[in-house]
Amino acid sequence: MKTINQRNSECAALNRDLLEVRHVLNSREQELEEFKAAMEQVEHKNRLLSDKINEIIYNKASHFKDKTFQVLQSRENIHDMGRKERQAEFGIPNVSDIRLQHAIAGEKLTTSKAINNI
Repeated sequence: MKTINQRNSECAALNRDLLEVRHVLNSREQELEEFKAAMEQVEHKNRLLSDKINEIIYNKASHFKDKTFQVLQSRENIHDMGRKERQAEFGIPNVSDIRLQHAIAGEKLTTSKAINNI
């Protein structure tokens, strides 16, 4: 009888241990599910942020492309003109012509005088 009672108490202790392990396992599985749900939420938010950033980058690149095409189209007329005409259009004096005119009007132009005028 002692051995049967001893075995029954051992079985009861093992059953308690088994229930405790099951309880711990269930709580860990529940924590794991919560972590998975939180991870999915974070991944979803990251996808949304990534999509928003890509949209912003695309819009800026598109705006820059349009602006570049506008500048290039406006400059097509400028390339038809020569350098002197473009300078005159923007009010830039043609310094090389002014120096040449001074040299012609003044004394005879020599190499050393031309270097000194630069």
